[in-house]
Amino acid sequence: MIIGGGISGLVLATLLQRSGVSATIVEKQAEWTQKGSGIHLYSNALRALDRIGVAHEIVSSGSAHDFYEYADPDDIHRVRVRYPRLAGDDLPALATITRQDLHDILLQSASDCGVEIRLGSTVERFEERKDHAIVTTNVGRQGRFDLVVAADGIYSSMRDRYLGHNQPVYSGQVILRALLARHDNSIDPKIMFAGVGMMFGIIPVNADQIYMIAGMPDPERTRHPNGVLHTLLHDRFGPVFGGLAPFYLEQIDDARQVTYTAIEMIDQPAPWNNGRLIFIGDAVHASPPYLAQGAAMAIEDAVVLGELIASGIAHDEVAAQFMLRRWPRAQFIRKTSLERNRQRYQGGSYQSIDGKMSDRMRHLQNTAQPLIDDLYGFLAQPI
Repeated sequence: MIIGGGISGLVLATLLQRSGVSATIVEKQAEWTQKGSGIHLYSNALRALDRIGVAHEIVSSGSAHDFYEYADPDDIHRVRVRYPRLAGDDLPALATITRQDLHDILLQSASDCGVEIRLGSTVERFEERKDHAIVTTNVGRQGRFDLVVAADGIYSSMRDRYLGHNQPVYSGQVILRALLARHDNSIDPKIMFAGVGMMFGIIPVNADQIYMIAGMPDPERTRHPNGVLHTLLHDRFGPVFGGLAPFYLEQIDDARQVTYTAIEMIDQPAPWNNGRLIFIGDAVHASPPYLAQGAAMAIEDAVVLGELIASGIAHDEVAAQFMLRRWPRAQFIRKTSLERNRQRYQGGSYQSIDGKMSDRMRHLQNTAQPLIDDLYGFLAQPI
């Protein structure tokens, strides 16, 4: 049984079902709802997704790139950073896609191979037995399973009940996102405008749309009414960013266009299992999105765990090997993500003066590519 029908749950279920292991998903939503804005999938995520045969479909449904560019607030100077193709020459270094399109592809893949999906279902009780587990759902349905996987996200109720109470930690920053119509002067790379503690990103997700992402510090975690999110974007980001930013901000005239997220983290101590109950993805290692590796880590988790389960080894050995392979990688991403955010968006202005590149932009020009090369040297290692 897999608890949660998000990205990692669907990937795991598909891999298991195709390997001859019966997989059942329980999902608390009574029906699938519209997903949020956009999502980045770098080549380590595409490499993992290729294990279940959906990487090429994702790329063709989204927008593919091999580099992105940092810009100063007025887009006077840019720094181009190239990414490696870890998934092979026929898959790009980066694919960006709407969350809805990604979910649709993964759901179709799971359905095609016979995964049972029970909507409107939650786990009320997990009971460990000698050679199996008994799971009881909210509708009174009971089943016997060899293994139960909690892929129920950062606010995992299963984690609170069976691994110990570990609340998400607020990072001090918030992100606002939107899907918007693409400018006639089509942009191909991901462009990140950098400010003092702020950023404004424009990323194509298909031929017609871009994914806008705007981040800013908010140490007090201000509670903004949902109805003012569009004015918050205009007030905070309009005076800071030029280039194409005003064009996209002008498209936002309704708060319902905007998704607001207070960035939180989970760093669950080892082990990530309680007997036959194993946790993956954001339920145990939700990192801030400054490397855009959250989904990638969850997808890799699903692939590694699926292959271990399909190998036929005992459940305790599955859990032990899973921790051995995933713990160091998740810890590295968390630490590196926080450090990169500090380096890029804190401690000085990126603003050009008299047309000259600022010291902060010049520093970025000298350091961004080596940092990416080091990061992907690590991510290139087998999962």
